[in-house]
Amino acid sequence: MTVVTQDRLGGPGVLHLAERDRPVPGATEVLVRVRAAGVNPTDFKARTAGGLLRAEPPFVLGHDVSGVVEAVGWGVTLVEPDRAALLAVADLVATGRLRAEVSTVLPLAEAAKAHELVESGRTLGKVVLDLADRAEPVRG
Repeated sequence: MTVVTQDRLGGPGVLHLAERDRPVPGATEVLVRVRAAGVNPTDFKARTAGGLLRAEPPFVLGHDVSGVVEAVGWGVTLVEPDRAALLAVADLVATGRLRAEVSTVLPLAEAAKAHELVESGRTLGKVVLDLADRAEPVRG
């Protein structure tokens, strides 16, 4: 799978694409085939300072994802979505009372540019990376 990673802390220029083996979910993890990933302040704080945990690179960025669950660990229990709640959200979207503002969609190869946009503070919505056919483990 292709990931956005870094070997040292720094600005958007430290980001690069790398290939990794497809992970096997641990007991409390799910494996998600990521279709899109948002770039948010958590990502650029990790990129520049190691995040809240002060982690040292290399690590993979991207915590804000959307996709399809491909596999689950043995300890994961899935809860069926509440149909009434989903219909209520759909109604909010249909009536314009709930909107997702996406300002920019970029391909994965432009992750550094996405980080520059978010860090600049001059976006009026979500900056999204399009990751068609990628898989990313999400702890849950």
